[in-house]
This record gives sequence, structure tokens and C-alpha cells, in this order.
Amino acid sequence: MSNSIPPKNNPDMERALIGALLSDGAAMCRVAHIISHESFYIPKLRLIYAAISDMYERGDAVDMITVADKLRANRKLDEVGGIPMLSDLAAECPTSANIERYAEVIESAYYHRSTQRILAEAHAELNDRLGDAEVVMTNMLDRSAKLRAKRGIKQPISSRDAVKKTLDRLAYIKSKKYTGGIQTGLDRLDRIIVEFDPGELVFIAARPSIGKTALAQAIADFNGQKGVPGMFWSGEMGIDQVVQRSVSRQSDVSLNLLRSRYPLRSDQQAAVNLASERISNWPIIWDENKYANAREIGNAIRAVAIHTPIKWVVLDQLSKIVPDSTLNDKEYRMHLNAVISGLKNIANGLGITMFVLHQINRDVKDSKDYRPRIEDLKDTGKVEEDADAVILIHRPEYYNNPKLKNFKVAGDEYDVVGHAEIIVAKRRQGATGSAAVGYVGSLTKFHNLDAPQTTVAYNPTPEPPELIVPSEPPKDEELPF
Repeated sequence: MSNSIPPKNNPDMERALIGALLSDGAAMCRVAHIISHESFYIPKLRLIYAAISDMYERGDAVDMITVADKLRANRKLDEVGGIPMLSDLAAECPTSANIERYAEVIESAYYHRSTQRILAEAHAELNDRLGDAEVVMTNMLDRSAKLRAKRGIKQPISSRDAVKKTLDRLAYIKSKKYTGGIQTGLDRLDRIIVEFDPGELVFIAARPSIGKTALAQAIADFNGQKGVPGMFWSGEMGIDQVVQRSVSRQSDVSLNLLRSRYPLRSDQQAAVNLASERISNWPIIWDENKYANAREIGNAIRAVAIHTPIKWVVLDQLSKIVPDSTLNDKEYRMHLNAVISGLKNIANGLGITMFVLHQINRDVKDSKDYRPRIEDLKDTGKVEEDADAVILIHRPEYYNNPKLKNFKVAGDEYDVVGHAEIIVAKRRQGATGSAAVGYVGSLTKFHNLDAPQTTVAYNPTPEPPELIVPSEPPKDEELPF
């Protein structure tokens, strides 16, 4: 088909498909997974296809005589035009050679009509329910999602084909190619999780300033580089602040220096320019709007998904999804529980991997080794119930304990400085465990320990006399998250 808008109906294709089935009933197996009787625009042909479909599902033979008997038994034969109508259809298309093509054109026209119907229903609901536009939007996007899901229905396959498909997917995983699942880009962590599947709700939790946003951005950066489309919602910072961090990590120029009034050296500016150009090409949608509940978040994600086939979403963070009204402690916990359940439904319904950032109770600092536990999750027990995975971040360097020089991760010992532990505390569909990773505070950057990491050093250069600057150059210090 051309790229032009498809017609609302295509009677010639509908007649050709029915004629092909009347001439070759066995061809029904080639189109049953593509269209249903609802796909037909012409009522008479819709009735005939419904009869053929029912016969096919029952295992009955399909030809002009048996279809006529079926319609007669249903008292529909005269309504469709009787035997002469069936004869004319069979004569018009005596072959099933192009039947899949007919089905695809018919389904495309049905999709076009259904989209128009969804828009018309939304318009009517807006007129009938003034002031409740959010509900109308939710209904419209839900109907759109169901329509899109219907188009994605796949034909059942044999055991042999299922095994081949499974082995092919495993081979792709081994070759580190994209399989539809989401990885973090941190090799030791990915050895534990393998990949997150579509529909999974993943919580990334830590105390404030430990690195929740940094880890979420590491995942977003990695998938953006791979060309895997996604969405990043920031309720914590403005999008410009979030992207500044990505530029810092990609260029290895410290965030303090990047944001200061001191000029960059030529090599640093070149690195920043290259990083900015690279990030510009990532298929990531950025959102900094305020949302009050899971329904609003879901509507925003669905609206993006209509135009961009997103595979993952980062929500930074759970506590920022709040209504305008003040809630007491009990109401707040109930609200968060409702949000979590809603987010799980959204992830399942859209087939995306959803990463949700969440805080851990501050009193974890009172524990012996500061190491977080899943029971430390703040304000709600719903995380343990609905989450498919919970990832905790442990960075003992943050606590600045002079007595603590080393710490152990998975049996190996690491210096406190420049290292962190990522804990997979829960995984519904896989293993749990801990992974050691590197961390550069001045870049807010988690990185693989097996690869060398460098930070561009700062050497101040003269500035124009008219430019007023701080008396001291910025230091490469860790930044709050």
C-alpha cells in the first residue's frame, strides 16, 4: 500500500476475500488471525464471514454449499442475497493466491474507521460530560490501546516453531543484541538480571543523595545509545538539569565545571559538543509536567506511545506523584498504594518496562553497615507486593566514616572510595544478588569496573576582563541527587 490515508472501506477487497474463501475454504487458516467479522464494512459480507469463521472454528468444511446451509440455519441466507450472491462472489475470485493481501487491506480500512469512531465518541463524551476531560481522555486512550493491541494479535504456532523462536531469542541474548528486554548497561548487574521484560515494574530505591537518579539515568543513557526508545519523567528536577547530567557523563566533564562561568578548554568543549550531538539523537521523550495520580501518568505515557514505540519509562520519583490537596499520613500511604497498583497496570497494558524511583527511610543510617534492606522502603508495603523487581543502592563512601576503608560485595573486597553496591533485592522472574560498580561523584556516574574510567581534569584558563567570575574555580565534588 502507499503511504496515503487508506479508504474507510474497500468493497472490492471484501468481495474478493469472501469469494476466495468460498472457492478455497482451507485458505481460512491464512487470514483468521488477521481479521474478524468486525473488520468488514459491508453488512452482508460481514454476516457471511462470521458464518465461515464459526465453521472454521468448529472444524467444519467450508465451501459454497456448506456456507449456504450455515446461513440458512442461522436464518441469514436471504439477508445476504441467497445462493445467487454466494455464486457471484465465488465466480469473482476463484483463487486464494492473494488472500492475505486482501485481509491486510480490509483490516487497515477497519483500523481507520475505528480510529475515527474513537475520536467521535470522545467528542460526544466531552459534550455530555463537561468538566471531566481527564476521564474522557482516559477512555479514549484505553480504546486506542485496545485497538492497537488487536492489530498485534499473532497467529498461534507449533511446538517446533515455538522452540526455534525461543532458541533464536536466547542466541540474541548471548550475542548482546536487542531482544525486546531492557538492560542497565552495567555488566555485573546485567549478569544477575539478564534483562527486564516488557510489563515489569521495577523500583530503584535508596536514601536521599545516594544515587537513585544517577542509576536511572545510567539505564536511560545506555538504552538511548542503543536506540531503544523510552520516556523519562522528572518530577524532581527540570529537564535541563537532567540533561546536563547526561552531558557531563557522556563528555567526562564534571557537572560543577560544566555549570560554572569558567570557560572550558578546547578539548573539553569539543567533548561537550560531541556528547550533546550524541544525546540529541537518542530516542528519548522527556517530561517534567506535574502529575497527581497514576491515571494522569498513564495518559501521558499512552499519548507518547501513540507516536513513539517506547519500550521503557523512568519515573523520578514516586513521592512526586501527589495531588494538590494536603493528605494526612494515612491518606498519603493509601494514595501511594493506589499509584503503585495503577503503574503496574500501565506497564502490563502497554508492554513497557517501568522504572520507579523511591526513597528508603532515613533511619537506615542507624544500621551497623548502612546497607539498605527491602523492608526499609518508605511509606508503603505495596512495593513488595506489586513490584517485579526491587533494586537498592549502597554507597558507603557517602557516609564518610573514617574507620571504614573497604567493604565486601558478593564475597570480593573493594575500596569504599569510588565504589558502590547495586543490590537486586527482589526479582519475580529471576535471580537476586549484588553487583559491584564504580562511581564518579563529580560526574554523578555509575560505571563498569571492568572498563577504564577517566575524568577530564580542570585547568583554568584566562577569561575576558569584562566577565565576572568566582574567585576560585569549581571543585569536582559530589552533587546532591
